[in-house]
Amino acid sequence: ESLVGGLIGLKFRGRTVLVTMHNVSVEPSLVDAALTLPSVTTGSAALHRKHPDRVVIVGVDIAQGLSGITLKLLAFEKLLTDYPVWKTKVVLVQKALVPRSRPHDEVNTVRELRFLVHRIVRNF
Repeated sequence: ESLVGGLIGLKFRGRTVLVTMHNVSVEPSLVDAALTLPSVTTGSAALHRKHPDRVVIVGVDIAQGLSGITLKLLAFEKLLTDYPVWKTKVVLVQKALVPRSRPHDEVNTVRELRFLVHRIVRNF
């Protein structure tokens, strides 16, 4: 059913469950501006010094099940499995933010992330 404010509601077991959708976009002008900040250029240089001769992939995501962060780690693992030549050529630096807005979900997601990171480090 359509609800006030453009929300979509589904009746499920006597309750109305809200369905929301969020488009993700990248604003090139904001990214370009951020890339010139001293903290970003300093951090970038430090990462390249720490991982010389490697492609550095950096991610910042919320540690919640629907954010896709676990899928990102699984995709990185798949890359290293399917293309072993990249084992010594790429590094993923991932920051997981825990806003504490969904505590149970965040605890489970962080647990899963730690498991995946340990598996990737162990295997590659």
